[in-house]
This record gives sequence, structure tokens and C-alpha cells, in this order.
Amino acid sequence: MAQSKYEQILNAAMTLFLSRGISNVTMDDIAEAAPASKMTVYRYFQNKERLIEASMMRALEQVEDEIQELIDQAPSPQAALVQIALERTATMKLFSDAFILDLTQNYPKLVEVMLDHNRRRILPRIEALIFAAQGQGQIRKGLSPHVIMLFLESMKLFFARSGCLKDTEDAGVISGQIVQIFLHGILSKPHT
Repeated sequence: MAQSKYEQILNAAMTLFLSRGISNVTMDDIAEAAPASKMTVYRYFQNKERLIEASMMRALEQVEDEIQELIDQAPSPQAALVQIALERTATMKLFSDAFILDLTQNYPKLVEVMLDHNRRRILPRIEALIFAAQGQGQIRKGLSPHVIMLFLESMKLFFARSGCLKDTEDAGVISGQIVQIFLHGILSKPHT
């Protein structure tokens, strides 16, 4: 089925923002990539800020759907946690460092919206997996699921607010290493 012009513009914007960074993308770039006239882009999204917000909300919805699909398909809570962690690491590699830096430094309100969405919609699913995995002996018994969740949320807050990624060469590598530390720290039998 053919995408509507709205969807084409939104998808083009998401692709460009993620690969180049927000500041490095103009409405002309988006119109060209869609393809659509600049006037059509402005008709659907009155300004760049609304297009950025719509793009990020769409990305959050896609992440939420992907996580639920991984949960539904996993044979165990541990397998779901590992798949989600690996999938998030792979997804982080799609985000250019320019995008992450741009978002955290220039769009703090949008970062707050994204963190709130994560807190309300995604973290409760992860918490349920952690409780289930611990109940099945897949997560070390001495660890509190509440402390694990506190750790996850604090990592998101740290990276979203601190600007610590501005001097790094590859945010995807850092994300992958944190995921490995997390998984090997909580699983009762390390995942290979």
C-alpha cells in the first residue's frame, strides 16, 4: 500500500534527522527527500519544531511496538531482556552522534517528553520482565528489581541530560558496552 504524503514526509524527516542531526537538516532537504513541495511540508507540519516532535513521537511508538513484539516472541523473560538490549544497541547505531548531541543540547523539552514516554510506556514492560526473570531464576537473586530499574532510568537520564556524549567518537559503541555490563551484571547465567 502506498504511503500518504504525510507518512512520506515524516519518514524522510526521521531518516534525515537520525543520520545527519537535526540542525543539519533543512525543510528543503526534507521536501526533496519526501518528495514533496516545501509548501506541502509546511501544510502538514507548520514548522520544523512540529516536524521534529512528530518524528520523535513516531520513533517512540515504533520502539514500543518493537519491544512488545520481542516480548511476545521470546521463549523466556531472560531471552526477551537480552533481545531488547541487543535490539536497542543495534538501534543506537542508527542514531548519528550529531543527532544525539543536537537533541540533548538544543531540544531539552523534547528530551523530557521522550523520557516521560519511556518512563510511562516502556520501563513498566522491562520491569515486568525483570520480575518474571528473577522469579524463574534467570536474574541473580540478590539483586532488587527496583534497584535494577533505578539503574536503567538513571542511565537514560545521565545520557539525556549531561552532554557526556559530545566528546565521544561513537555513541553506539558506548551504548553496546553499557548493555554488556548491564546484562552480565544481572543475569544468573551470562548470555553469550
